[in-house]
Amino acid sequence: MSFHRRILWLVGLLLVLAASSLAPRAWLRALDFVGYAVCHRIPSRSFFVAGEQLPLCARDTGMFSAALLSLTLFASTLRGRPARFPRGAWRVGLGALALAWAADGLNSYVALITGRPLAYPPSNLLRLITGAGMGIVMSTLLVSLFNQAVWARSDPSAPIAGWRDAWLPLTAAGATVGLYLWRPDALYGPLVMISALGVIVLVGVLVGLIMLVALNRHGRVETARALALPMALGFTLGVLGLRTVAELRLALLGPALPFSAP
Repeated sequence: MSFHRRILWLVGLLLVLAASSLAPRAWLRALDFVGYAVCHRIPSRSFFVAGEQLPLCARDTGMFSAALLSLTLFASTLRGRPARFPRGAWRVGLGALALAWAADGLNSYVALITGRPLAYPPSNLLRLITGAGMGIVMSTLLVSLFNQAVWARSDPSAPIAGWRDAWLPLTAAGATVGLYLWRPDALYGPLVMISALGVIVLVGVLVGLIMLVALNRHGRVETARALALPMALGFTLGVLGLRTVAELRLALLGPALPFSAP
């Protein structure tokens, strides 16, 4: 992929975020359907900006936002098509991030159910940080999986093979934590868009990969243009699926779960 095509990923995201800063709040609140589809949206476990609850809880906000920003940096800077999963210490590091995310989630869940935490008092700060760490794991594995499943010719390398590569997801995770801790009212639109778009992109890519398999094109794609149809189907079906799940949840449970969180 040429430099100009790679940089379009970054420019495109920046344009979307700039547009979201000008969008009416009613339009942005329409993105709550993403949260209803994938997240519990408990108010005490979520962030508020300008008096409005963000679409996802603190943990999911960190996870999907960091994943989106990591994928954007990978797409705009990585050379070639790395298709191997990270090895050695980098694999251990990703495993540790996933374990921290799972452990903090379990601790929070026990506190929610019993009223007492398993190991330590849960907090939105820890949910955000461990969620951002899991976003690193998700984006790194998705890059490898995508390149393995799509291209007829990929590279026998990993997206993270050293510190020169690791700065990409680490920067994305750090930016995620900093933005959502700061969360000024003026950034309400971009913060809503980053978290919601993170869900839509990940779901769309995964469904798009399923479309590639269904169309018997997996491992055969030569050019980015050949990806247009399966990815368009993936994103369309992904958004429709999220909307359907959100409508079902609202019909069955209403806009909030019938319990409060400690």
